[in-house]
Amino acid sequence: MLRPAFAAQIDALRTREQGYIFIVAGDGTIVHHPRKELILTRPSAATMPALSAPLASEEGWRTDLADGKEPTLVAWKRLRHVDWTVAVSYPLREAFAPMSSVWANALVAAALFTALAGVIGWSLVKVLMEPLDELQNVVESIDAGVTDISAFNVDHADEFGVLSRALYRLSHTRKQAADDLHRLATTDALTGAHNRRMFDQFLPAALARARRSGDSVAVAFLDIDCFKQINDTHGHAVGDAVLAEFVRRLQAAVRCTDTVARLAGDEFVVVFEQVRGTGEANHLGDKILAAMMQPFQAGEATLRVTASIGIAIAGVPTSPESIMQSADHALYGVKAAGRNGYAVNVVGAEKLASVRGHDDHGARARIEDVRLQEGLVS
Repeated sequence: MLRPAFAAQIDALRTREQGYIFIVAGDGTIVHHPRKELILTRPSAATMPALSAPLASEEGWRTDLADGKEPTLVAWKRLRHVDWTVAVSYPLREAFAPMSSVWANALVAAALFTALAGVIGWSLVKVLMEPLDELQNVVESIDAGVTDISAFNVDHADEFGVLSRALYRLSHTRKQAADDLHRLATTDALTGAHNRRMFDQFLPAALARARRSGDSVAVAFLDIDCFKQINDTHGHAVGDAVLAEFVRRLQAAVRCTDTVARLAGDEFVVVFEQVRGTGEANHLGDKILAAMMQPFQAGEATLRVTASIGIAIAGVPTSPESIMQSADHALYGVKAAGRNGYAVNVVGAEKLASVRGHDDHGARARIEDVRLQEGLVS
């Protein structure tokens, strides 16, 4: 026991610089200890609990002891052939240092793995979200008016393409439905012309455009002559056919930029924009009368249909009410002269600018008589 070689072999069993190995006999005598003064002594459990703990059992370990003032791990095992117990004492912080290192390494590895997984996940989400980002850009472009819903109709094979085409079909269907509703709300079902609702919206807009551009606007107010007699004599089916044919001829007679609307019954209006004075208004009136000269074929009935037209022209800014009142005044003058003609009235003027007819000599005489009675100038 006192040979240096034996002590060196015992010390060589240590795996760390901290801690030490000691041997205690069954009666508590210290057989080997780094502190030479303790050899062959019997320390009490109260003063040195770490040295007396191995006597409690053949094998075990404890972490609730103190060796000196430092918490210590004491582990021991009793030898078979001699009543000696070989024990080791390690400071707790050193004994569990490898475990702490493992925990620290595990935490670092977990943090790195989490960060890496986050980067990979973010990259994957970004790739997956690219189609939606592109779709959002298309929606914003449509909302800003840069493009229309046709931008949804793409041929991409990815999720963006599938979703975009679905949105295009939905948007196209909704647009068609909205267009159909607008058409039903603003179109006369019988004749296909604009209805009064559309006319009430269009006339103020046309007058506003004329006010900005300085152009003249004309409004023609038309009645089918003796239309009630056509209905009473031939029936409403023939009357409806006459109305539809009248609109067809009227739309063919006016310019493509002019707007035809049916107000009610046999009352129609035409809005002429960018009219160059009363001369062009007279020309438009002549074209409309000429378009009605050929007989109307309504079912089995062949009818001669004529119209009375009152045209009001506004060369200065005016209101819808004023120009319609002037057109109605011109229409009254035509009817008073025997119908089948037109009159032109300048908004704000006291007299009709012209009254013309396409009837026989008697009708022309009646028109001239109206002009003389009113003191009109041709």
